[in-house]
Amino acid sequence: MNREQFLPKDARQVVIEIRAAKDCISRSEFALMNGDLESAELFARDFIKSVRVLKKLEQEREEIDAMISNLEFLLKNKKAGMVVLVK
Repeated sequence: MNREQFLPKDARQVVIEIRAAKDCISRSEFALMNGDLESAELFARDFIKSVRVLKKLEQEREEIDAMISNLEFLLKNKKAGMVVLVK
């Protein structure tokens, strides 16, 4: 994982999800080793949830990057008459 995979505004959420994922994997493994299959499965599900959030945040970054790339292309080729930036 690296910072460039996510938008700067999402940095805090990324850290939270990474920590949660690591914790869930550790707890799932511990439960598994102690024969608590139900808890192991629940922690594994929570791990997957954190990974899905990270994938969603990464996808948002990719979509923004694609929009910026398209906008730069249009501006470079003078195909855009007017550009409005929305924050």
